[in-house]
Amino acid sequence: MVNGFNHALPLQMTTLTEAVSSRKPLPYDAGVKAKVVARGSILHYTSQGQDKQSLTVALADFSSAVKCIVYDAAKFPRFAVGHTVSLRNIIIRNNTVIITKTSKVFLVPGMDVPEEREREGDHLVHPPPAPELPLDQALRSPAKSKVTVKGQLIQEDSVREVTVNGSPVKLKDLFLKDSTREKVKVTLWRPAPTEAKPGDFVVISDCVVNSYKNEVSLSSTSSTTMKIAEAPLETSQLTVVGAAVEGETTELLLEDGSTRVVPSEMFQTALPAGSFIEEYVVDNAPLVVVVTSKGASTIQVQL
Repeated sequence: MVNGFNHALPLQMTTLTEAVSSRKPLPYDAGVKAKVVARGSILHYTSQGQDKQSLTVALADFSSAVKCIVYDAAKFPRFAVGHTVSLRNIIIRNNTVIITKTSKVFLVPGMDVPEEREREGDHLVHPPPAPELPLDQALRSPAKSKVTVKGQLIQEDSVREVTVNGSPVKLKDLFLKDSTREKVKVTLWRPAPTEAKPGDFVVISDCVVNSYKNEVSLSSTSSTTMKIAEAPLETSQLTVVGAAVEGETTELLLEDGSTRVVPSEMFQTALPAGSFIEEYVVDNAPLVVVVTSKGASTIQVQL
């Protein structure tokens, strides 16, 4: 060190492929130069009672693209897409570059990387959602696999807190149904505010299949989103044994003892001309009625 300058020999740079494939810890001052090709959202979490943040980005050079997680918020601005960085004192874990407070991050002149590497990096940070499956098929998927599900929100429990690694974490249980399952639990960890309410149809992406004490359920992941969806068209064949007309609606008594409400005008239109609903149902019971609905709305009634 002379006059504040380090005159040691230039540091030999390491490619990303060499870094993540190393079978031993990298030297303290090992150097990696890469371009930031994709950036995710900042994740807020609690660790040991303290509020913390992390940022996931993708780094690329000519050899490969890798995921990088930054745990030092002061370094977030250096990881803008398009920046080229030179890294020191990094941690390699599960093919991922970890940046901590002790890591050194230098902005350096830009480097070009193949378009293929940029696409690979974007896929790492913004992977396509897991395949959308009916609820029954989702629950029969292997444990820990990711699925996307769509169903009607039938119950929403209150937010509660559990302790994870000594820190409180909020979670909320939702229950969905579709034509294949009557009730499936989905646990949302660190739930974000949503306008969805019971009765709405929702799509919940990237859930993990869990099995615990013979109960199979779904849990959210860091990439999970929940959006209100358009209700699907559903057709039901009903066996009707009685009817009660109450103005604009008619309540149908079904063979199994349950009831179903349909618009009186729609049901009347399906009957032969000159017929009255209550009398027609009694005279023709058991009467098979086909009802097409979309969410809570009845679209068509046919005999």
